[in-house]
Amino acid sequence: MLSEPRWFGSSLRPLLGWYVAPAPGVQPRDAVVVLCPPFGYEAICTHRAYVALAQALAGAGFASLRFDFDGTGDSVGSDREPGRVEAWLASIEAAATEARALSGTAHVSLFGLRLGATLAAAAAATKVVASSLVLWAPLQTGRAYVRELKMLRQTAEGEYQATSPLVPTPLLEGDEESAGFFLAKETIEDLGRINLTKLARPPAPAILLLERDDLAEDKRLREALEAASAVTSLRVEGYRAVMQDPHKSLVPEQVFASLLTWLGERHPPMASPILAPVREPARVALIPAVPHMPGATAANAPSAAAATVREEVVTVAAEHHALEGVLCQPLQPPAGPGHVTVLLNAGGIRRIGPNRLYVAWARAWAADHGVATFRLDLGGIGDSEGATAMSDHLYNPSCVADVRAALGLLRSRFGFESFTLAGLCSGAYASFHTALVADNVKRVILINPQTFMFRPGQSFDVQRRKSATNTTYYRQVMFKGDAWKRVLKGDVDFKRVAGVIATRINVVARDRAKNLLARFGWKPASDVLTSFEGVLARGIDVQLIYSAGDPGLEYLDSYLGPGLRNLARPDAVKKEVIEGPDHTFTPLWSQVWLSDHLARRARTGGL
Repeated sequence: MLSEPRWFGSSLRPLLGWYVAPAPGVQPRDAVVVLCPPFGYEAICTHRAYVALAQALAGAGFASLRFDFDGTGDSVGSDREPGRVEAWLASIEAAATEARALSGTAHVSLFGLRLGATLAAAAAATKVVASSLVLWAPLQTGRAYVRELKMLRQTAEGEYQATSPLVPTPLLEGDEESAGFFLAKETIEDLGRINLTKLARPPAPAILLLERDDLAEDKRLREALEAASAVTSLRVEGYRAVMQDPHKSLVPEQVFASLLTWLGERHPPMASPILAPVREPARVALIPAVPHMPGATAANAPSAAAATVREEVVTVAAEHHALEGVLCQPLQPPAGPGHVTVLLNAGGIRRIGPNRLYVAWARAWAADHGVATFRLDLGGIGDSEGATAMSDHLYNPSCVADVRAALGLLRSRFGFESFTLAGLCSGAYASFHTALVADNVKRVILINPQTFMFRPGQSFDVQRRKSATNTTYYRQVMFKGDAWKRVLKGDVDFKRVAGVIATRINVVARDRAKNLLARFGWKPASDVLTSFEGVLARGIDVQLIYSAGDPGLEYLDSYLGPGLRNLARPDAVKKEVIEGPDHTFTPLWSQVWLSDHLARRARTGGL
């Protein structure tokens, strides 16, 4: 089936979407489906399901367009700009217009999950003429959605901010952050005005309301929609399966089967399919520099016409599958040999990176420092083809072959002569192992790598910072008064703590024994140490960045020593440790620190 990326909408505010045509040999249906994503971390978790839904729709004869809202994903803009809600509704309108033009049908069906469903209904009541509407777990009001985000933020705050010595970046009064994403006061107020029980007009003649399978039904929304539309309400298992961390998120097969049945009954095959005019995919867009981080405000952002960055969707032919990535370059590349930084997936998160950081970095580095980047989806992740089970590719040797294929294309097609490889978690693993074998890699930036030698059967889950198996955490808090208050209350599992301390004693003893033997000329052999020496022997600089207490830091120290003293040239490896953030730098203040730290490297040519 045909699946193609395209920039669409205003040339000043381009949106990135993926159009999927009906499968070959399947008679096209008389409607095209526009897939409206949820917001923030929920969009990251459900991306794989949206890709699968587009493929399922194609198999049933439906063309579809899935896309990123303005200021989200790969689309232009930032959550720090004004007018977010209006921009999101306008994005749905632009997507519907593009979908009609590509498919040749006048009928549009809107699908959305969570906030995507709420926005789809609001757009259908104001901007888009929709023939049908599929709403999965919609929020009845924007106000209810914001309340949920606040509760989640308050629950998570204690986990990664309580022990931070840094002063968190203050939010302005009325602003909110949730799971690494920002909502300005204006955005919150605008969301608060959305109420699906009080829409300006009926959003569609036919509506499928897919209820959550983990909550009791709220009849108010269904009854309000039934007043003007034919509503079908279904409760199908699948919500909890899809709403998990990206490497765990499952495709909700039962939900999609019910959805396809309902859509098929309302949109029959075309008697005489209309041939839409052939249009070449728009793979290149000019991107204006806009603020992404606290401290930069929309008021001082360049105008949309002041584009300083050029982005191109690039397909890489790997050995067994096609990979997708986005090449970001300054409009005026610097003179001299070309160098590009390749950003690799963090776990199952697509190429936008944790908290959309990769997009922010790529555009800021290109605009401010002339640094080119390529944010790549490895096989089976994001929009790239490949294995369907995350366990098949997160730490699979095939990831090295994928990266090498991308480097080869960047060299042959775009003329880049040298490379920096960078990534968080499994992206660090892929960067490190590619550096062992690929030519012309000059440096690697490894952010919170969990392991350097993955063994089959290891868990992909990253233990939380305050895990009882994290000895660094206990070392930090064991002399604090509040810790002993917990002991007196009986809130501490002494058996587990004893196990942790015993483990730490063994680690320390082993580390000291290694260094004692090293004084007599014997260097302990390990795959990790040998691999590090191999990278350094190739003249590659290594930058390690860890959250204090991250399990990967203890793993590194056990092999190389806390001061990297088991290496022959420890000065060739730089290690930074920051107190406070979690594994993926979720708090906004920690994103600022990490972004500023890497920007300083960019200013000095370190990227």
